[in-house]
Formats: sequence, C-alpha cells, structure tokens
Amino acid sequence: MERNKIRLTLAENIKRFRSRQGFSQEQLAEKAGLSTNYLSAIETARKWPYPETLSNLAEALNVNVGDFFQSDNDVISKLSCISKYSTDAMAKLEILNNNLEKMILKY
Repeated sequence: MERNKIRLTLAENIKRFRSRQGFSQEQLAEKAGLSTNYLSAIETARKWPYPETLSNLAEALNVNVGDFFQSDNDVISKLSCISKYSTDAMAKLEILNNNLEKMILKY
C-alpha cells in the first residue's frame, strides 16, 4: 500500500470510528489528549500522527491501533459484526430478563 493511501485509510478510519461512536472532534480530541486542530489535521490526512497519538486515539475509541489501517471492506465487516453481536446480546439479555421475571413471579 503506498504511503498516501495508508494515510488516507488511517484518516478515514479514525473519522469513521469517531462518528460511529457519536463523538465530535472536540470530544475525541479531549478524550485522547489532543488539540482539536491536530485531530482535524489527522482526519483530513494533513498530519501523520506519532505512535503514541495512535495509541491514545485507539484507546479513546476502544479499538486496536491496527483497526485504523484496515481497508474499507475490513472495517465495514468488523462494524457489521459488532452490530450483529450487540443485537444478539441484547436479545439474549431480554430473554434472560423475561425468564428471571417468570421465576421470581413463580416463587
């Protein structure tokens, strides 16, 4: 992968993860200990972040640093998988809650 493409992939993925989690640039910048201007420069591929910065961003977004470098298809697949597991987990929790309520009412 050529250098500019890597930088663009990184920028797009950070922005995508930030948006998916509902963070504004200001919120993510604060959480990661960055200035909003610096985060904006990273998300527009104007700046190349230090490894420590990538680590801080990954921690703030609750992802792995490697996720920032995945292709669009890989990222979309992971996000879909996370969404599916979240939906499945919520359905299972609802079933458990209903069963627990029935057990409590029974006794």
